[in-house]
Amino acid sequence: MSPGPEDEKKLVEQAKQGDYASFDKLVSLYEDRIYHLAIKMLSEEQDAHEVVQETFLSAYRNLKSFRGEASFYTWINRIAVNACYKKLRGRKKDERSLSLDDVHPFPEGKPPGAGVANWDFNPVRKTMNTELGQKMKEAIMKLPEKYRIVFYYKDIEGLTNEKIGEILDLSVPAVKSRLNRARLFLRKELAAYFNV
Repeated sequence: MSPGPEDEKKLVEQAKQGDYASFDKLVSLYEDRIYHLAIKMLSEEQDAHEVVQETFLSAYRNLKSFRGEASFYTWINRIAVNACYKKLRGRKKDERSLSLDDVHPFPEGKPPGAGVANWDFNPVRKTMNTELGQKMKEAIMKLPEKYRIVFYYKDIEGLTNEKIGEILDLSVPAVKSRLNRARLFLRKELAAYFNV
């Protein structure tokens, strides 16, 4: 569970004064969330563990420059996202945008929403959960990083558009646009699985 804003501020201030135990508490509070972010973006455990280490090492080294304008969690998320992007660039993945052709899952002429897969739970599909989970993971990993990270923060972490914008230094309309394109892309990728 995350500490309240005042508790977090107190831990940060103590850590800035050289109290390593306070910084260690901050690491304990957030390392799992940073790991989950990294594994969703990178899909490789070794890389995700390295990002966690790099994130907190960078945070510790730069703690004195942390001004507290955003929460500590927001600040380390920015560091983690940048570390993930650096890893991805090292893999020489393309930083492409999703065009409307990439995300438009239906033939021209069909109204928006027509033929969209019904994702409600169906007991008949219970046995397919493992396969669906794998297909979903594969589809998410096909998303370009800038869309994958917004999808992760919104649909997995449950952050608000405003908080996502703060972490990624994006406007709320940009967050909404990337999220919409990510969801449409995933819907298109999974449409064949649902025989739409």
